[in-house]
Amino acid sequence: MSCVHLKKLYELCEKEDLKIGATDLVRLVCNQCGEQEVCPTLLLDQVDDVDESPRPGSQSSSS
Repeated sequence: MSCVHLKKLYELCEKEDLKIGATDLVRLVCNQCGEQEVCPTLLLDQVDDVDESPRPGSQSSSS
């Protein structure tokens, strides 16, 4: 069972439609509670599906 802090993180990701992309397993760790778990599949996004084009309003790191 997730701690209250990880639950808040999941709620934020769901509310803001945030997805996590990675080629390896993603572990979430709450240093406040010592709780650790694997990122739930509902937050995982396929790396190949991630659109890396700049979003309107985002700042580019190139000069």
